[in-house]
Amino acid sequence: MLAEAPPSADGVVFGIHPRGFGAHMARSAHVTRYYLEVPAGDGVADWPDERVWAELHLRLAADGAWPLREGLLSEKTVLAMHNYVVEPMTYGRLHLAGDAAHLLAPIAAKGMNLAINDALLLGDALIAHYKGDDRGLAGYSAASLRRVWQYLEFSQWLSEVLHGASSGDRFRAGTAMARLRRLLGSEAAAKAFAGLYLGEEADL
Repeated sequence: MLAEAPPSADGVVFGIHPRGFGAHMARSAHVTRYYLEVPAGDGVADWPDERVWAELHLRLAADGAWPLREGLLSEKTVLAMHNYVVEPMTYGRLHLAGDAAHLLAPIAAKGMNLAINDALLLGDALIAHYKGDDRGLAGYSAASLRRVWQYLEFSQWLSEVLHGASSGDRFRAGTAMARLRRLLGSEAAAKAFAGLYLGEEADL
């Protein structure tokens, strides 16, 4: 959702709640983007503005948190989150890239990163091909998929951390909380997370 309202915090705020995930992301001095987990099958009509704001206030509440600044919700979209990977990404003379080859739920904001990486790899491979070297095209799929699977695994891990509490499964909720405690309580875990989030370790 896009709200015509000033941000209620300086940066990104994630709310992990038994009723569902919520998030606040500052976009400008006057616009804020919000995310709200809703039941599968719900549409925009099921979530009037009053209901949206009530849930956001609940899910993003915390001791010391700034109160939410409400405003007109100028954009509301319900997105069915899922992942897929086409392997291999090459079939004969057909070479796939971006969303045609892989789709990651926007948990860790890696979709565009992967598409750009594909474009760079494929562009270099095509230039080399027309210079008589086909090694880049031959290895394109494997080189791209190495990073795709790395990001996909990270996206799934982070999804469990953010959505485990609302899964209705006590085991998933417990393991999600254990992961979160480790992330917040261990400097080594926090550094590893930051590296994966930024993509610094994507080629391991």
